[in-house]
Amino acid sequence: MKPDRLTRVNRLIQMTLAELVPTVRDPRVRAPALLSVTAVRTSPDLRHAKVFLSIAGTAEGKAAALAGLASASGYLRGELGRSVRLRYLPELHFELDETIESAARIEGILQELERERPAEEAAAEEAPAESEEGGTP
Repeated sequence: MKPDRLTRVNRLIQMTLAELVPTVRDPRVRAPALLSVTAVRTSPDLRHAKVFLSIAGTAEGKAAALAGLASASGYLRGELGRSVRLRYLPELHFELDETIESAARIEGILQELERERPAEEAAAEEAPAESEEGGTP
């Protein structure tokens, strides 16, 4: 399959699932305040699709939401088949997408380094000034 077609299929499945996930009645899926479909990667033969999800909450809540979506995969696949016309409807595999959390962690580290930098620069500026004051007569 051509890469541009696969990209379009991935985007179509992602958009459709983003609309379908809120219709799942499983309480494990409804519990997280924020659950979004961040990406879909379909195999070239369209038999399998990895659905990446960003879920806000505790680790237990995230695991429960993934389990709830796994149990509702048949429903989601059926609804997906009603709205998307493909020769093969991929089997859905749900995975946790941690890129947003990783980006937030990196951003926090960078901000901490920025806060430390002015203190180090001030200390470095004071050190040469002190050595100049006690210079040779």
